[in-house]
Amino acid sequence: MQISTVLFTIPLLVPLLFLCLALTTAMPSHQYLSEMTAHSRETQQQERLQLSQQQSTNYNIVIPMGAAWREVIVNRFDPSNVTIPVGSEVIWSNQDKLSHTVTSGNASIGADGKFNSNVLRLQDSFSYTFSQPGRYSYYCIMHPWMNGMVTVSDSDSIPMRSGI
Repeated sequence: MQISTVLFTIPLLVPLLFLCLALTTAMPSHQYLSEMTAHSRETQQQERLQLSQQQSTNYNIVIPMGAAWREVIVNRFDPSNVTIPVGSEVIWSNQDKLSHTVTSGNASIGADGKFNSNVLRLQDSFSYTFSQPGRYSYYCIMHPWMNGMVTVSDSDSIPMRSGI
């Protein structure tokens, strides 16, 4: 073995030796492994719970490019109709170069005052948390033919919709 190899290997082994010494003197290895496994399981369960809560309480609606003017576009808000559980947050994001609003109500009766995004420019977003069950229609004040519906259910059996 060359001296340079030994000199290179020793600094790598010293921290490992200290770690092994610390672990063997602090607690029996089977207890350490058991605690690490329990901590890992608990952390994974917490992460899964947080992820499922985020997935079930946040719904995204996009205002796509050309939403106000394309005759062939199906959803001027995409998706235009969603069903969500009570307490969920809906986030509208403007991906269009034109400015838009997300305003509760409709073009016939006007704004009903439940929520209003004000003007959303390109890449702006607006969110609203729905705390009561019901049907909430909304539209764009600048382009009143753009409209959508949020149905808020107090049931836990909300079907998942694509794009949400």
